Amino acid sequence: MPLIKFNNKVAEGFYLLATHGQVGGYPDNVFAVSDQLLKGLEHEFRTQGITYQKMDPKTLNGKQPKRKTNA
Repeated sequence: MPLIKFNNKVAEGFYLLATHGQVGGYPDNVFAVSDQLLKGLEHEFRTQGITYQKMDPKTLNGKQPKRKTNA
């Protein structure tokens, strides 16, 4: 399950994730999503100019998700 952090348009990116599948939210706007969800939204992210970077799970330092959303 990849961890991603949006470089811009965080609210728009999170909205797309939350309305299309299950999302785990970590501090500092880091989100855990499925590979399938991320792949399915690639085109929409590009179309809307939303960019993100994949995060290394080690950077979380044991932090737990703050919230979980089911679509």
